[in-house]
Amino acid sequence: MDDVTVTIQLGRISSYAGELSFSLNVRANGLEEMQVYASDPKDRRKAGVFLRLSQSQIRELGDIVEKALTATGRLKPSPSVQRTVTPTHPAALVEYDDPRQLYQTARAKLSTGDQEATAAILREIVRRFPTSEWAAKASKALSDAGK
Repeated sequence: MDDVTVTIQLGRISSYAGELSFSLNVRANGLEEMQVYASDPKDRRKAGVFLRLSQSQIRELGDIVEKALTATGRLKPSPSVQRTVTPTHPAALVEYDDPRQLYQTARAKLSTGDQEATAAILREIVRRFPTSEWAAKASKALSDAGK
């Protein structure tokens, strides 16, 4: 009876870049561990990354998430901070999996006068979402700007 383990599936988080799956294992002796599996479901040839977190590491993860929520809560209300942390490099735009979000980011950059960043974001929309209406808008904006 000592080798009985209960596994609870906690959930998944999916984004453009990949997926995180969380489960909690509780053993009969009371030990707990969280299992985190990171993978890219679009590329099954690549192996995912599997982590086992102890109780103390789960608390550390919770602290990190809390810090992230606090930081975003502090940064969100300030438009001047939003302009400085808005990503412009295509590698930084990986998390933006919605062409509408990217287009809004480009418009925000344009309002600050940053034409190069705006053009980079618009080109990224066209590259990643070629069949979307936002790609058509981005292409038109690029041709109007002569970029």
